[in-house]
Amino acid sequence: MTQSTEMQVLPLIEIDDPGTAKANLPIAEEKLRAAVAGVTEAEAEHTRRLGIEAEDRCAAQYLRDRITETRRAAQETRSKYYTEVYALREAFDAESVAQNLRRLEDAVAFYLGAYAELVEVLQGLHVLDRWQALAALNRAKEVEADALVTLSHLRTVVTLEAAFEAEGRIGFVGQKTQDLLAAAKEALRIALDTEKGLADARAAYDRQQTVRISKGIGVSKSRSLETEHKRCHKISRFTR
Repeated sequence: MTQSTEMQVLPLIEIDDPGTAKANLPIAEEKLRAAVAGVTEAEAEHTRRLGIEAEDRCAAQYLRDRITETRRAAQETRSKYYTEVYALREAFDAESVAQNLRRLEDAVAFYLGAYAELVEVLQGLHVLDRWQALAALNRAKEVEADALVTLSHLRTVVTLEAAFEAEGRIGFVGQKTQDLLAAAKEALRIALDTEKGLADARAAYDRQQTVRISKGIGVSKSRSLETEHKRCHKISRFTR
């Protein structure tokens, strides 16, 4: 009996001890179950991280809208007060008016500060979290693919136990085993590429934050609202 052309290009796999394969079969099956569970868990975490990024985008849009609305209200209020002071002069209560106007200006500063922290700090961190989750997911898939290869090989060896005992030494060419090996190699390549992407994304984020710190615009919880208000004029370009 001759091999087909397709079968001839597949490597010959020599059968090892079927008894050892049979003993290792339950272990391989358990490893595959654990690998499948690992993929399921990693998929759920990756989906959760995607949801966080979606929430970030919603929050950014909300803040952009509030900045626009509050800034417009402050401008309109200021113009109205200017008109009143022209007409009322001494009767104009400047201190009370200034307090009302300051509340609007402080609200603008607050929204700008929240927006800056979101887009310049938090979104970057959440992107890294998503990269980390994707790297974990692809590594879990690689582990699952490797477990499938091992289990397939062991099952084939056990199936050929009678032939092994009859012949003493045999080998086989298996299309399924080779397909699983190819899938495992591809899963490993994807996992390594994703881990490199994660490393690159982390390095880019670190460089961005280094620039922020060097410019003195790092996030500080103790920053006063007055300082925040001054900084807002520098970052308002993000909302345009």
